Amino acid sequence: GWLDPDTITEIAKYAGFCAKEFGGEVDLWATENEPFAVVLPGYLMPTAERSNPPGDTLQIPEAKTVLTALIEAHARMYDAIKANDTADADGDGKDSEVGVVYAMAPFAPADPKNPVDVQGAKNAFYLWNMVYLNAVAKGDLDANLDGHTVHRDDLANRMDYIGINYYTRITVQGE
Repeated sequence: GWLDPDTITEIAKYAGFCAKEFGGEVDLWATENEPFAVVLPGYLMPTAERSNPPGDTLQIPEAKTVLTALIEAHARMYDAIKANDTADADGDGKDSEVGVVYAMAPFAPADPKNPVDVQGAKNAFYLWNMVYLNAVAKGDLDANLDGHTVHRDDLANRMDYIGINYYTRITVQGE
């Protein structure tokens, strides 16, 4: 799984293989579908309706490791696809466009006058919508999920497009 560092290497090899094998037929590649959906129901908040392995609750260190691994994996798959898809399948002058499909959600405070609700909504928006995307688009990795980033060139500019899945808005109520 995503806690094993070899997973990143192996999935990048697989992406490279697919790009070489199918590059003449495919120009639009999505490396991951809803990466945060692996973290949330797998390591933080599984529910009866939605759980991903291992289905553990509030495993914060593991969740951070998995999120960082998903970011690294996307970047390495991006690189592997770009290196191995050398055919322009649709004749538009581009061999490949590589992105990610991401579930985004707006967050609103339950009580806009309650500073705890307001800050909670801001924090949740950042964690859900921005941490992953900032890393793969700008190279700004927040591995501790505390708002402090480290710039990494090997992650930057690893997104040609984003596919957005939108399901719901989320209201945040503090304690």
